[in-house]
Amino acid sequence: MTQSAVVVPIAIWLHSPERAEGPLTAIYTWLQRNGRTIAAVATLAIGVFIVGYTVVQL
Repeated sequence: MTQSAVVVPIAIWLHSPERAEGPLTAIYTWLQRNGRTIAAVATLAIGVFIVGYTVVQL
């Protein structure tokens, strides 16, 4: 799953760089705006999982 986040955009760009430029630029801009929020949510989700797993093991 994680590899597809890298491989798919590269494959699209290699296939048709002109067509891929617009969507890839839009995705890049969106990630620049929302990167911290994405990282915070992912970190929170991992933390909740670890705490939940630890509580279940007690």
